[in-house]
Amino acid sequence: MENLMLNKMELLSRDERFDLLLYQLREHDFYTFNHSINVANLCTDFCRYLNISMETRLSIVDAFLLHDIGYLYVDAYLLAKTEPLTPKEEEELSNHVLYGEEIINTYLNDASIDMSVILLHHENINGSGYPLYYKKDKIPYYCRMLRIINDYDLMVHPRNLKNEYTQEEALRELAKYVDVYYDKELVHLFIHYVLNKSIKVS
Repeated sequence: MENLMLNKMELLSRDERFDLLLYQLREHDFYTFNHSINVANLCTDFCRYLNISMETRLSIVDAFLLHDIGYLYVDAYLLAKTEPLTPKEEEELSNHVLYGEEIINTYLNDASIDMSVILLHHENINGSGYPLYYKKDKIPYYCRMLRIINDYDLMVHPRNLKNEYTQEEALRELAKYVDVYYDKELVHLFIHYVLNKSIKVS
């Protein structure tokens, strides 16, 4: 499988089963596959920015990469649908976190993957997320991190380019919903990270 653009030291845990799942996701819905790579790269780089140890990054990178693996069990037509979704279709999409848990338990049950990241990355700080309606600190730290970065990437790299946000617009949107969807401290740190990275790149 092609290089996933992650730090080589952070790919040491790859095995054939893991690669097969990513390959299947790529064949099923390339957008979701590419989004998963983007998110994993951003999450691990953000962790480096926060001085989180390599050992911890290695322990969590698999979960970042597989956070949307449950979409394998969702019809590809539904994933790409541009018309408004019915309540039943929205429910099916939200079930991807439960499907992801099922897939990991079935095919990677002996792997060291943080299942909370798979299951809880759509929980909101105010308890309005899914599937368990957790609030604030009950949501694990890396789930709160992924909640922010997941939405950021969806905004700046949307499936439909008509919905594309600029970097600045996306950061403003994150700031707008602190203490609603997102952890306030992590949003502020992520904004500093993105702006700092942009300055360095330019």
